[in-house]
Amino acid sequence: MPNFALAVGMEQCDEVKFSVAPGHYQVDGLKLTLSSEEGSTIYYSDDGSFPVAFSNNYTEESEKLGQPLSIPIEGIYDIRAVAYKEGKAPSIISFGEYFNEHLADESDFTIDENRGIITEYSGTLTSIIVPSSINGVQVNGIDVTFSTPNTKLNCLTLPETATSWWGLYGSNEVFDVFDSLVYFKASGMLSIPKKCFSGSPLCICDAPNLKSIGKSAF
Repeated sequence: MPNFALAVGMEQCDEVKFSVAPGHYQVDGLKLTLSSEEGSTIYYSDDGSFPVAFSNNYTEESEKLGQPLSIPIEGIYDIRAVAYKEGKAPSIISFGEYFNEHLADESDFTIDENRGIITEYSGTLTSIIVPSSINGVQVNGIDVTFSTPNTKLNCLTLPETATSWWGLYGSNEVFDVFDSLVYFKASGMLSIPKKCFSGSPLCICDAPNLKSIGKSAF
């Protein structure tokens, strides 16, 4: 994009710096802070939209806290930020894509030992990697009545050993557990049942070995 500030000889505010480099992480409590030149006001967005003076006011929120605001990174975030300062043109837009997920604890899962099918996740994380074995039982798949009573998942990664769904394929209510899911990875999964993700804001489905996709799955 053309830089009109430079074109007219106007000094431009320093760009916003990120305390953590964009990337894929598996870190508990990952937090991001923003900074720019002294006296500037930083605005940011976390949904991929372009930040403007009506976006989240990072500087104002930091002043209320008495310290730099720490933006928690849990799941997928597209952070964009811009700095404004009186007498200067706005900074160029800084941006970074973040993905932070965690290997979930085996003890937080309920698994059908005969079939190797997980039926519940009782933990509180929102972005999880399911281990390949739970209590010594290989994870072969996921039940269609899978529940997460203590959290809302936004990212779910299944192990390569998980190849199938189990249970009767019912109405949308069966899959309410996925109504906030934006990322799903299942490299070993062979099928997706009907209506599975129809009620979710899913953006990424990384399942390269699918053989069948049910009606209204997305």
